[in-house]
Amino acid sequence: MNSPRILKQWQKGQEFQLNNRVDILDEKEIWLEARVIDMTSDRIKIHYRGYASKFDEWLPKNSDRIAEVGLHSKGYGGAKYRTDSEKNEHRKKLLKAARDEKNFKNQLQQKTLMIKEMGGDGNCLFRAFADQLYGNQDWHDFIRKICMDYIELEKNFYKNYIIGGGARFDEYLERKRKDGVWGDDLEIQALSEIYDRSIQIYAYSGEPMRTFHEVSSNNQEPIRLSYHGASHYNSVSPFCLDWRSNGFCRSRKLDKKMMDY
Repeated sequence: MNSPRILKQWQKGQEFQLNNRVDILDEKEIWLEARVIDMTSDRIKIHYRGYASKFDEWLPKNSDRIAEVGLHSKGYGGAKYRTDSEKNEHRKKLLKAARDEKNFKNQLQQKTLMIKEMGGDGNCLFRAFADQLYGNQDWHDFIRKICMDYIELEKNFYKNYIIGGGARFDEYLERKRKDGVWGDDLEIQALSEIYDRSIQIYAYSGEPMRTFHEVSSNNQEPIRLSYHGASHYNSVSPFCLDWRSNGFCRSRKLDKKMMDY
C-alpha cells in the first residue's frame, strides 16, 4: 500500500496517505507538484517532483499552500476529472477574488492611495519596503540583509518569537537570508525598528488592518503596505490625479533621503 509505484491523488476533504500527489505553493510563490513522503498526526512531509531532497519540507495538514494535484500546477491530477459543479465553484472563487481586488483598489483610491505591484518572486515584502524607503523595489536584497543582520544582533529578543526558540534561531536566519524566501511579521517588526517608522498594512479595506511601531521619534509618513491573498505584499503610495507619468507622489523629504543615502 505504501509503494511509491502507486500514484495516489489526494482530494480536499480526504485524509492524507503516503505517496499522495498534491500541489504545493513553494517559497517563491510557485505551485509545484509534490508527493507526501512522511506524516504525523497534524503535519505532512512533502517532496517536490524533480527537486533534490534538500528541498523537502513539513507543512501543517490544514495549510493553504496545499491543493489538489493539477489544480494549479501542470501535474496530471484531480483537475482532469473534476465535475462541472466543482469547476463552476472554482471559477466563482476566482471571480470573487478579482472583484475583491478591484474593490480594494477603489477603497484605497478614495483615501488618495494606490497599490504599486511588486514582483511575485518570494521577495515581495522586502521589495515593498525597498520601494517605500528608497523608491526602487530592486533594492530588496539590501533590505533583506540589514533586516536579518539586525535580528541576529538582537537575538536575545527575537529568539522568543521563533518556533523552536534559540535552538532554531540560526536555522531561521540561514533560511530567511536566502533570496526568494518569504518575509513575515518578525521581519516587519525588525524593519520598523531599524527605520523608526510606523508601518500600516492594508488588506481589502481603506483602513489599515494592522499597524506596527505606532510611536516613532520622527514625523515621517508611515510605511504603507498592502496584503493580498495568502502571502503577497505590495507597496501603497499616495495617488495624484495630476501626476500623469506614473500616478505616484513622493515627498521631497523622501527624495532627499534617497540622495543622502
